[in-house]
Amino acid sequence: MNFTLPTPGQRVSGISGASTARPVSLRSIEIGDARLENVRAVAIDLNQLSSGSGGTLDGLIGHEILRRFYVTVDYPRSRIELTTKEPRFLSGTGYRSIPFSQYGHLILVNVRLNNEIEVPMILDYCASHTLLSESLSNRLGLRSDRSGRTKVERIKIGKKTISDDVSVIVSDLSHYRRSTPRAKYEGVLGVTFLKDYKITVDYQGQQIYVHGR
Repeated sequence: MNFTLPTPGQRVSGISGASTARPVSLRSIEIGDARLENVRAVAIDLNQLSSGSGGTLDGLIGHEILRRFYVTVDYPRSRIELTTKEPRFLSGTGYRSIPFSQYGHLILVNVRLNNEIEVPMILDYCASHTLLSESLSNRLGLRSDRSGRTKVERIKIGKKTISDDVSVIVSDLSHYRRSTPRAKYEGVLGVTFLKDYKITVDYQGQQIYVHGR
């Protein structure tokens, strides 16, 4: 979950909760061999923000930090790599590139579903689930269970990045849209779509590089 820097006492929302946030400044933070100084952050109650999600967290690494790196997420190997240098693979041909736009910290990509409907969606490489708006679900003629769970036959970004029989949750996205009133999107692409891929996010170049497959 990523946030823009709030004003003191501002409420921030996650998928399953909300919390009051206040801005703080970190003198430095180290991730692997990288050291960042004078980093802006927010202090929040994570138990309120992610209630019912399980596990214990001491913090979240957000856009203020990640935007400074090439972020590679290898889902099959459960590995993440951060580098400030241009990755070596860009000198070769073993990848494909997908452009994206940004609204604040959000990554927005064009997505084709079932080879018939194309809509903008948020790509969130940390989200466990893929979410669809209720209106998009209706356009696709999907039937979901009581928890909103269903499947989409095919989801595609770019020309060759395709996943079939993707598990999705039909969701009321109003909690997202309240904080992003001018952004247009119809869902969130999460791990149920990305789980078979290795991707690199280039925030500065606004490109997603997909490796292999």
